[in-house]
Amino acid sequence: MVAGNFFCNVLLLKANVEELNKTIENQALIYKAKKALMQSGRLSESAAFRKIQRRAMDKKKTMRQIAEAILIAEGWQTPKFMAPGIPADTGLRRFCSPAARPPQGGSALWCCRPGG
Repeated sequence: MVAGNFFCNVLLLKANVEELNKTIENQALIYKAKKALMQSGRLSESAAFRKIQRRAMDKKKTMRQIAEAILIAEGWQTPKFMAPGIPADTGLRRFCSPAARPPQGGSALWCCRPGG
């Protein structure tokens, strides 16, 4: 039983590390988008952050999605996904969101749930 608890702890730690890495990546993208807005719109850092935050709330998107869209629109990043029928090299900046992710806490943590 001790080995099972150890295995669960390792899985939980791996999940925490993955979550922290995603958070760091999100923050880096948001920072880069703030920088783009600050340069193009002559906004302060707090105003640029607030603009991203408001747009995310208005569009019901994550701040990461808004940051990616800003970076694409400003030419700082190339789109990962293009709208169907539009070649990536056309210069059109139409961004399609990636397919939905599987639910969080995937099957790797089954043993750590109550009753698991």
